[in-house]
Amino acid sequence: MAPSYSFGAKKPCYNSLVLLKTDSSTELTEQSVALEILKLGLSANNTFYLRFGDKDPFNFFHCHPVDSTAELVHDKSASLEEYVHPPAWGMAQVVESTVNEIQVGTKFFGHLPIGTRVIFKDVSVNEEGNMVVKRPKVHSAYNVFRKIDTDEALLTEAYGDLAMVCWPGIITGFGCYSTLQMKGFYGADNLVITSASSKVALSLAFYLKDSGKNVLGYTSKQNVQFCQSTGLYSQILDYDADLDPSKKYLFIDIVGRSDI
Repeated sequence: MAPSYSFGAKKPCYNSLVLLKTDSSTELTEQSVALEILKLGLSANNTFYLRFGDKDPFNFFHCHPVDSTAELVHDKSASLEEYVHPPAWGMAQVVESTVNEIQVGTKFFGHLPIGTRVIFKDVSVNEEGNMVVKRPKVHSAYNVFRKIDTDEALLTEAYGDLAMVCWPGIITGFGCYSTLQMKGFYGADNLVITSASSKVALSLAFYLKDSGKNVLGYTSKQNVQFCQSTGLYSQILDYDADLDPSKKYLFIDIVGRSDI
């Protein structure tokens, strides 16, 4: 069997990747699944996985540890101990399985390493038919891989590619909206969302569209026109603009910049 290839990032340098090669001929142990990675979504969100890789409750560095048998393609003498696999949301297809309920050819959507192939151990199937990987150190949200049926929109090129990139942002935006609703928007009528062009902000603004609230988006100058074109915000301001000091605001910070 041909070797599998993947990317590794050296902690804490998040801006460069190295190519890793792993022998794919290893036989699967009991309750294990090997998947061929079909497509992945890459965006600024992937940086978040690296920057919070060693922080609870996420622990992204435990999602896909670098195989001890792997080697760096361009520097075979380098140590792998400091390298991690950057994860991304994507689609994969089962090529080998020792789990009775999971058949070869089945497709799953979930949190995958950036590469050509991945092997999961301690695999089970939940009531919905989704694959669950037992990884106690990893947040449960990243241990479930959704089974994709043949008639699902995720298999179409348009919706499938969109889901690879937007899925986590949409879920987070909906979670923020639900929390704000439960808290009665903390009594605020004016809501300010930073990083207005991001997936999380756009998702939140979408759910707030019919809330009757005044939703202001803060963004960088180059993104002002794009944010205005979405029609999701009552007003768009660049980061140099000030808010009206006579009003009270609920500030929803996504950009994470202390100067703002």
